[in-house]
Amino acid sequence: MNEKTLIFTERGLLPNVIDSALTVIAWLGFGYLIYQGVILPLSDQFAVTSEEFAISFGMILIFLAAAILNCILLIMWDMYNHLRFGNRYSYRPLHFISRELVENMNINPSILTRLYKAQRITIHHNHDGEIIAVD
Repeated sequence: MNEKTLIFTERGLLPNVIDSALTVIAWLGFGYLIYQGVILPLSDQFAVTSEEFAISFGMILIFLAAAILNCILLIMWDMYNHLRFGNRYSYRPLHFISRELVENMNINPSILTRLYKAQRITIHHNHDGEIIAVD
């Protein structure tokens, strides 16, 4: 696990199995669609007219252009965020927690000390959402 992870929620076996199965099914479906829509029309086994080839090739170019445009937009968005926010949102440990926050959350000073010192913690809440224990 990445040491910078803020919150880690463990899932059970059944959700992981369902997630994995759906992912495999989706990738198999994607592979089938690529084979049927791109590879088969461009292969020698499938007799295509020049018009059908042009349509298939045109669709491939449209998908490629959309992927390139998406890539450019994501890179521009990342550059914008770096210019706008700079280092304000880097992964740095909190050096202090405001007194107002401690009072609002009703955090016990011993719990606060453990929050500062721990590398990995489990926080237990009561039914009102207050922190009652830290492991």
